[in-house]
Parts: sequence; C-alpha cells; structure tokens
Amino acid sequence: MNANIVKKLSYIGALFTLVVISAGAWVRLTDAGLGCPDWPGCYGILGTPDTEKELYQAKQLYPNAEIDVGKAWREMLHRYLAGILGLYVFFVSYLTFKYATHVRN
Repeated sequence: MNANIVKKLSYIGALFTLVVISAGAWVRLTDAGLGCPDWPGCYGILGTPDTEKELYQAKQLYPNAEIDVGKAWREMLHRYLAGILGLYVFFVSYLTFKYATHVRN
C-alpha cells in the first residue's frame, strides 16, 4: 500500500461526507427528521413499515404519531448513509495507521 491509495480513499471519504450532509439537509428540509421516532430501527422494525401489518403495529406502538412512509424512508436512508460513512472512516483510519506503522519500520 502506498500514500496515493490512502490519499484517494480520504478524498472519497470527503466526497461521501458531503453526500451524507446533503442527505441530512434533504431530510431536514422535507421535515422528515422525525419520520422514525425510535432508533436504530423505525417504528420497531429494522426498515420502514411498508405492509399493512407493519403499519398497524407501528400505529399500536406510537398511537399519537403520524406515520408517513415517505418521511420514514428519507430518515432511514440518511441513517444508513451515516452508518456506512462511520464504518468507512474506521476503515480508512485503520489503513492509515497500518500504513504509518509500515513506513516507520
């Protein structure tokens, strides 16, 4: 591994960060920030409530919440992108540390 690979991965990470920030702005501007009231799932499931059964269960869990599947999808998309970015940062940090250790030796 050389410094160019680490540099390219860092640039990709910076661009992906802009994507996550843009997705967050989109979530905020479409008022979808509370599209999923719980975390890490959405209305008690890992994805969003799409079927009649899931929508019914969501309404039972959160009787006062307005369930909007579109807002829930936007919120979950942002959560997934942010999670992927977090894993990517750990991956690039590991590679950078490994490269720095290799260069020192």
